[in-house]
Amino acid sequence: MTQLYNKLLNIISNSNYKRIGNNVLALTILNGIYFISPLILIPYLMKTIGSELYGIYIFSWTFIYYFIFIVNYGFDLSSTHEIAINRRDIDKISEIYSITFYSRLLLLLISTIILSICILFIHKLNINAKLIFLGIGVIIGQAFFPTWLFQGMEEMKFITLVNSIMRILPIGLVFIFVKSGKDTDLVIFFQSIGFFVGGIFSHIFSIKHFHLRLKKPSIRLIKVKLISSWSLFLSTVGISLYRETNTVILGFITNNFELVGYYALADKFIRIVQLMANSVSQALFPFFGHHLIENKVQTILKFKKTGIYYAVFLLVCAIALYISIPWIINIYLGKPFPKIIRDVRIMTPVIFVGGLNYYFGVVGLINFNHKNAFTIFVLIAGAINIIFCFLLSKIYFDAGAAVSLLIAETTLLLLILLYFQKKEKFSYKL
Repeated sequence: MTQLYNKLLNIISNSNYKRIGNNVLALTILNGIYFISPLILIPYLMKTIGSELYGIYIFSWTFIYYFIFIVNYGFDLSSTHEIAINRRDIDKISEIYSITFYSRLLLLLISTIILSICILFIHKLNINAKLIFLGIGVIIGQAFFPTWLFQGMEEMKFITLVNSIMRILPIGLVFIFVKSGKDTDLVIFFQSIGFFVGGIFSHIFSIKHFHLRLKKPSIRLIKVKLISSWSLFLSTVGISLYRETNTVILGFITNNFELVGYYALADKFIRIVQLMANSVSQALFPFFGHHLIENKVQTILKFKKTGIYYAVFLLVCAIALYISIPWIINIYLGKPFPKIIRDVRIMTPVIFVGGLNYYFGVVGLINFNHKNAFTIFVLIAGAINIIFCFLLSKIYFDAGAAVSLLIAETTLLLLILLYFQKKEKFSYKL
């Protein structure tokens, strides 16, 4: 007992573990607000604008989200990693920040052009053009929002506070101004304003807080940055193929936006648990990246042991949601929705499988310089998801989309674990 107490005391007093603990807490709050904020709105929106308009809103929001992936371009991983290994060199951090920021501005311009072309030529998007255009502020705000900088510096408190404000404030505005289906446009508009203001403010604060010198980089440096982050961008595209695309495919195939709403809500329950759990992995990403340089053998041993404990934690989270979801839905929406409960239960293993994908894939393969392999695996999983989603959603509708996601995540985990075992030559035993 005394030995255990002393061990816990050493962990608590260790500055590295204390920093990780603070970042886990900040990221848990950040991720919690990211998904809890829309969950607060859903019951209200279902009553005021109705399930069909809610489905249209989700369909439009998902399309907007594709362009957030373009603007991010994998910088949330690549630039975080670069900042983490250079965080004591303010000149190098200024250079990384400047190149990343201007690269994002270029991608913002490209995104706006592509978005406009898609709306012009795709009928299902054209009829929802107003909703989509009102969401452009979300993409602009994301281009300015430097979460990757604060994560790489392992200082997440400020960015968590700003994120909280920019997500909670639009909720208040929705409750005040959205009273019927005619006000659906305002839901995205208020979120757009929150992202836009939060992104601009965070950009200005970052420069002052870290004493950065923002310089316009050459086209050559931007090109080098885009090329070096290409594989990570492809991996985020692959992730979107099995995390975001099912909502869009379901809308196109069934043309039933009520089912789209059911699936999207079930997916949100999975993500809220998954992202709260993934806060641990996100906090460990810069930690392992920084310590890998100092001692690779010891870092791999820590990574392996932490992964086993993390797997147990994810399994407990998955089982808890599977058991409690009927009770949660009944309280949350005021009555049972069997289809939502069914979809959640089908996707519950994704909490476990997807959590390990992030840990062994992002924290592991990327930090250990196997990012090209990770990209290939994610694209394979994304392609498998699209194929199964088209096939299964025609027959089983929202349940088919849920099964497709589970198949894709499981395939990805098997590919990652087999590769890791082969390349780093370790088993998954304690």
